[in-house]
Amino acid sequence: DLQDLDFIRDVPRLDLPVYFFAGRHDYNTPFELVEEFSRTLEAPHNEIVWFEESAHSPNLEESDLYQEVLIQKVLSETIGAQES
Repeated sequence: DLQDLDFIRDVPRLDLPVYFFAGRHDYNTPFELVEEFSRTLEAPHNEIVWFEESAHSPNLEESDLYQEVLIQKVLSETIGAQES
């Protein structure tokens, strides 16, 4: 049941790079929860990417910036890093 899911308790570690794409005005997933999960999660790379003009859907609300971050940051730091 989705209501019982506690990422902080249930997912303490991931063995892959993690990028949290978070809208600053998201009331479905408050930024305090994103920050707490990021702070407690063990991962090789763990970063919050803030979208200052977005709520719950930065891929729709700031689509140009979202795509830019995916290409310039995430792809270059993950796939691009593997090719080096």
